[in-house]
Amino acid sequence: MRALRACSAGAWGLFGQNDESYQAALGASALRRFESADARDLTEMVTQIEHLRAHLGYAEPNQLCERFKAHRALRGPNVPGEPKLAKSLLEELEA
Repeated sequence: MRALRACSAGAWGLFGQNDESYQAALGASALRRFESADARDLTEMVTQIEHLRAHLGYAEPNQLCERFKAHRALRGPNVPGEPKLAKSLLEELEA
C-alpha cells in the first residue's frame, strides 16, 4: 500500500511505463540503475506468491497479483500515467 500511495502522489516507476525510454536512451545498465526498488520488490513478491500458490495446488490466479501485472503491462499514448493507475488500484483495494 505504501508504494501505491507514493506512486499515486506522483512517484513514477512502479508500473514501468518509462522503462523502455530509459533503456532506449541510456542502455540496459541504466534501466537497472533507474529501476524502482518498489517495483522490483513487488514484482518479486508476485512471483513468490504465484509459486507458493502453485505449490499449494491453487489453480486460480491471485486477483491482486493479476491486477498488478496487468497495470505493469499497460503501454501506449492513451494509457493513464502511473499516478492515476496507482490511484485506481488503491480505490479497488479500498472498495
